[in-house]
Amino acid sequence: MIQPSQWIPQVWGDFPPSWYGEKEFQAVMSLFMRHMNSIAGLLMEQPEEFEPIFHERIVDGKTYGKRLHPMRVIFMLSG
Repeated sequence: MIQPSQWIPQVWGDFPPSWYGEKEFQAVMSLFMRHMNSIAGLLMEQPEEFEPIFHERIVDGKTYGKRLHPMRVIFMLSG
């Protein structure tokens, strides 16, 4: 399993947030965990229904964005 400590920094990229306090931090982390658990549940129960969303954009005909690392895809599909 990919630990949150490995993937959460990828969410922030080069701009980690500054929290107003522990309550705000916990609220955001709770939302992350709920989202991750809903994806995991879908992959376990209905993997054929899962379609990843890639953050990509096209500018002047060139595609920019990130794709999932192949090992992450294998992990997600292996349950």
